[in-house]
Amino acid sequence: MKYKLTDIAFLLIARFDTVERLENALLVSEYLVSNYDTNIYFWDVASHKSDIFPRLMPKGIKYLYKEDYDPILHRTRYINDMVSFVSEKYVAVWDVDIIIPVNQVLETMDFLRKGADFAYPYDK
Repeated sequence: MKYKLTDIAFLLIARFDTVERLENALLVSEYLVSNYDTNIYFWDVASHKSDIFPRLMPKGIKYLYKEDYDPILHRTRYINDMVSFVSEKYVAVWDVDIIIPVNQVLETMDFLRKGADFAYPYDK
């Protein structure tokens, strides 16, 4: 069953510096696509564009490559850019190395829709 979360943008940012990071990004992307009817934006930040991730990622993800030669990934800068890039009412800054149980995401969205300004979907 897919849960309708069309009012939220899931924002994922990664630099594929290891095979494990690529594997994790694929698993997280598949988790989001298979569980939610939603908007998923993935920014691949690197000094060179690789066609591997876009070929392997599930359909339904809005992918964008951002050229960046800085050895340090400045996540906050890209998060700010991504937030201004999307038009959905809610934004979830999602780490490509974590999967949160569906019930916690749904509870978090209920909390936000009831008027909260900010929420963490983590249980303790």
